[in-house]
Amino acid sequence: MALSEKPVIGKDCKLYYNSGTHFSPTWIEIERAINVSASITKNEADVSSRQSGWQMVMGALKVLEITFNYRHIQGTDGTFAALRAAFFAGTPVQFLMLDAPRTENGAEGILAFCEIMNMNPGQELEGSQEWEITAKPTYVRETGILIEPMWYIQGTTNTTTTSAAPTTTTGP
Repeated sequence: MALSEKPVIGKDCKLYYNSGTHFSPTWIEIERAINVSASITKNEADVSSRQSGWQMVMGALKVLEITFNYRHIQGTDGTFAALRAAFFAGTPVQFLMLDAPRTENGAEGILAFCEIMNMNPGQELEGSQEWEITAKPTYVRETGILIEPMWYIQGTTNTTTTSAAPTTTTGP
């Protein structure tokens, strides 16, 4: 089903992690994620010279940081267990942050292998326990190919943003 043209409400957005591989993914929705955000910026390279009285810059390396709060539940919480294990082992996790369910053609957002850099528990007196999680892109090679972060659009070949994009037309 194609997406309709309307404003995107945060509660309708989705965050997933991949328990498979990049080229053979198994996507699991992080259902108890709240306040998900991605900071996508560029560093600046100073290209100033005496040709001008102005400081001049050009975009350099892109920087990505995915943050979200997670409402942990006691007992069996497979998602939390997977994220916690990845944090302590330093294992990369592939995240897919979309503006709609990943099965919707046209759903778009960030796809990136990240290392979880922070897991901070919050225990407010009148609120449920939330873990603030921060993830940043990390080095992952699969079948000899560097898997870089990319802007992902469901239902496209996704070959314009990185040389390591999957060639499937149905997306990960």
